[in-house]
Amino acid sequence: ALWQRLRPLVSGFDGPLLSDDLAMKALDGEPGALAVAAISAGCDAVLYCPGDPAGNAAVLAACPPLSDRAGARFAAARSAVRPRPQAAAGVAARRAVGLG
Repeated sequence: ALWQRLRPLVSGFDGPLLSDDLAMKALDGEPGALAVAAISAGCDAVLYCPGDPAGNAAVLAACPPLSDRAGARFAAARSAVRPRPQAAAGVAARRAVGLG
């Protein structure tokens, strides 16, 4: 697939790769077919954001389950994210006044 050929050119990148929003009409096609093409090209997951229930169902039906390798990429990305101290302080302040 294309990404398997391109990934080595992006020095050190092994994070999750997501498609652009398939509903942006950059490519012609049905949502499910576009999702399959994006996954086949090397995306770990696809985005379909218009809130169209029929399109969402088509994308979900067409996409395979998350691969073990893609799951590992997402897990590594999640573990690398550290909360900002300012955000944690804001959460604590909201909780202190009963807002969170």
